Amino acid sequence: MARQFLVGKLYDAHQLAQMMHDMQWPEVAAAFSAAIYQTAKGGALRPDLQAEFANLVAYVAFLAFGSTERRVAQPWFLKNWDQFLVECINGLVDEHDQNRAVGEDDAQRERTLRRAFEGVLALAGGAKRFMSLDRLADSSAVHALLVAAGHCGCSFLWRGLAGERERAEALPSRCRLAAQRPLTMAHAVLMGTIASAVLATDDRDATTWSRAFGHYAGATRWRDFAKRCARVCAGRSTTAHSAILALEHRVQGAFARAISAAEAAEAAEAAGRVVRRKRTRAAVDVATANGDATERLAEREEQAAADAMAVAMADAPLDPMHAWLSPPTPSTRSTIAAERGARARTPRAVKFGVRRAE
Repeated sequence: MARQFLVGKLYDAHQLAQMMHDMQWPEVAAAFSAAIYQTAKGGALRPDLQAEFANLVAYVAFLAFGSTERRVAQPWFLKNWDQFLVECINGLVDEHDQNRAVGEDDAQRERTLRRAFEGVLALAGGAKRFMSLDRLADSSAVHALLVAAGHCGCSFLWRGLAGERERAEALPSRCRLAAQRPLTMAHAVLMGTIASAVLATDDRDATTWSRAFGHYAGATRWRDFAKRCARVCAGRSTTAHSAILALEHRVQGAFARAISAAEAAEAAEAAGRVVRRKRTRAAVDVATANGDATERLAEREEQAAADAMAVAMADAPLDPMHAWLSPPTPSTRSTIAAERGARARTPRAVKFGVRRAE
């Protein structure tokens, strides 16, 4: 049934959707892997595979939750699609390693593997709306595959770490078996296919995880896996090696531009802080100078007012116009004479009923 779906023949959508309900079991992914590999050996897969698989995934969600909206899907349902894609890749690698034809050259095997892995990318593009990260719905198929491999604990990204003993010993115990298995030509072609898909996005922004290029640039496991794959396919006449090197070169260039932009922004910020400090200091100096000038002006005005008052008080006895400011003060001798004259003119009180002595 999976083979009929992949080549575009008539298939039972309801029966296939019921089978996809059990995609947490490895047998489902193994069936798709075998169908994809056999179809890729005969030629290209159906051109509308991504759109048709998106319809199938939406139908599976409708049968499970009664709706095709992502928000009603349970987390286990979203996580299962990540695991399904990783298991499909593992199955394709096993199919290639176990079914190598005698006399088949590297170029022919690479073409078959590339078509197969492009088929997995198409499946990722169809399932991305119901995968673990909601932002994948508006992203690319290769971004969905990058995220799926990173979310699975023991994915193929650990393969080939046996030569790096320190890193292999630091892995969880459940991942050490995968790390001990060597990389094969299939992994190198997988990495070359993914590198070509990332390069096709024409993105050079390494500062964001929301797109495929930035996710790959920031994912240490993916970049280490790419380096090991480049060593595997070095010296062979494959296009995978050149694509891997081209992607790494673009990543390093993006990081160099990001560092230069950050340093320029930091230098501009430092220069801005210096300019702001200078302007603040100049404003303080101007305010201080204005305050000193205002204080000196007030002092001069107060001194002028005091001088004017002193002149007015000095001129008061001579100038009748200033008499109201300082009335003349009589002398002490004239004051005593005035008081004696007043007492002499004042009659004494007479007591009635008492004869005055003659």
